[in-house]
Amino acid sequence: MNKGPYKSSSASKRHKDSDSRKPSGTPKRSRYKKIKTSPPPIIDPTHVVPISSANVQKELDKLEHKFSDEQFSLFVDYLILVRELNGEINLVSRKNAEEVLLSSLYESLAPIKNDSWKGGSSLLDIGTGGGFPGIPLAIAMPDVQFTLLDSRRAKIIALKKIISEISLDNVEVLHDRAEILADHSENRYDIATVRAVGALREVTPWVGGLLNPGGKLLAWKGPEGMREKNEMDKTRWELIKRISIQKHRYVMVFKYVVPD
Repeated sequence: MNKGPYKSSSASKRHKDSDSRKPSGTPKRSRYKKIKTSPPPIIDPTHVVPISSANVQKELDKLEHKFSDEQFSLFVDYLILVRELNGEINLVSRKNAEEVLLSSLYESLAPIKNDSWKGGSSLLDIGTGGGFPGIPLAIAMPDVQFTLLDSRRAKIIALKKIISEISLDNVEVLHDRAEILADHSENRYDIATVRAVGALREVTPWVGGLLNPGGKLLAWKGPEGMREKNEMDKTRWELIKRISIQKHRYVMVFKYVVPD
């Protein structure tokens, strides 16, 4: 008669002895490996905002400033060119590049309605990267001569292609480092811009060497801006305006003061 599966006495004893040797409370190890799951993507590709005339117009509408049809077309063409070249050289973050480009356009043009920094005929965009804020401001201010400065040759080559493609006559690019430029160049500028370059206490000593007396510095800053402002040389720099971009983000306008 089949009595079903059974264990021999010796097998039962070995099983019992094995169990007795296990520390109490020790969990049994699984024979199966745990499968590590990747975290969900930070940026949902299904929510990408494309660069289109409608989306560019949406960003410009926030500024409440009138741009000509020609300027509008140049803004669109510029963003499209940066996006295309971004595959060859990292001009902006490649994660959701379209949204980055649209928001960078808005940020770059945020000070356009404020007159506290205007009046000069030359502007130096330091660490320009993909051309922000220099190129959008150059499109908006055709009577001002712009110099885009960057130490990375590949980005300079890309910017030259962009400027040639959209025919910006008031823009030149310069491959150099700002901290040494003043040592071998006699050019001085009425306005300088810095966006995502570094702390103000580090940037302002050599920016001052590139500005005319009374020149303006525009610095795009977040919550750290006021702390950095307190670390600057107060005998050389005077904060004259904070232009709001969005919550906790500003363009800080400084005047370069030359002591008598």
